Amino acid sequence: MTGPEPKRGKTPGSGRKKGSKNKRTKQLEEILAKHDFEPAEKLVRCFNDAYKIFQMRARRKNFVGAISALKVAGDFAAELAQFKYPKYRSIEHSGPDGKPIAMTFTDFVSSLEDSGEE
Repeated sequence: MTGPEPKRGKTPGSGRKKGSKNKRTKQLEEILAKHDFEPAEKLVRCFNDAYKIFQMRARRKNFVGAISALKVAGDFAAELAQFKYPKYRSIEHSGPDGKPIAMTFTDFVSSLEDSGEE
């Protein structure tokens, strides 16, 4: 009886390419394009509609329905917007070899002096 086979390394060029879309994302993008859906436009429209409802219900002293409708519409449009507009990634800055950036107070003051601020 022999032991388990040794693990092979990843074959170069294999696997999903970076940035490629899965089948579900492609289908959703096709549906959005077919219906000419613009998430930012929908968010503005939802906000305007909810604000009108809010004004109407505010005069009647009934805020619960307006706030509820605004949240649902905004959440729905915001979720769909993620498929159209990518989220920004956070960026972490570091010094040499991944260590923290070293800065002293005198470095900070001299950088202000060089820029003409004081």
